[in-house]
Amino acid sequence: RVGIGATNPTVQLHVNSTNTLPVLIESRGTSWPALDLLAASPNKRWRVYTSSVDGDFGIDDVTASRTVLRIENSTGYVGIGTSTPSTGLELYGSGLRRELLITATDGDSGLRLKSASGSLKEYLLQVVGSGDDRFRILDQNNVAERFTITSGGNVGIGTASPLATA
Repeated sequence: RVGIGATNPTVQLHVNSTNTLPVLIESRGTSWPALDLLAASPNKRWRVYTSSVDGDFGIDDVTASRTVLRIENSTGYVGIGTSTPSTGLELYGSGLRRELLITATDGDSGLRLKSASGSLKEYLLQVVGSGDDRFRILDQNNVAERFTITSGGNVGIGTASPLATA
């Protein structure tokens, strides 16, 4: 066992430091600074790295030769399942369902869409789970429910309590 700043190392490499940055992996030239993690059984290898070409950050499944996560340095775009994300957050893949799951353990969950230019509109797509159990699209600017589907299947436009079914 090797200890750096640790007199009694408890694992193979034990780094103990009072500094905020106890470990730095630096690469000069064209090689990429990376950390590989290998599980001998079931023979799975992961790589965490930053590109010396463009400064992108990534996590790769080396065993399956695929990118799991990529953050582009120049745009800030995040890609899950792609090494070339084309928008703020891109989920990419085939064969399996690609979904974004937002779970609230106490109350409502939602996705907020906001325009930062022009009319500065903001909408909330929300699952209301606090007693009402409905899906709604809420106009945040006017605090108005624009579209509602209740757990009973009633559909409403412009009302939180629709009486008709689709």
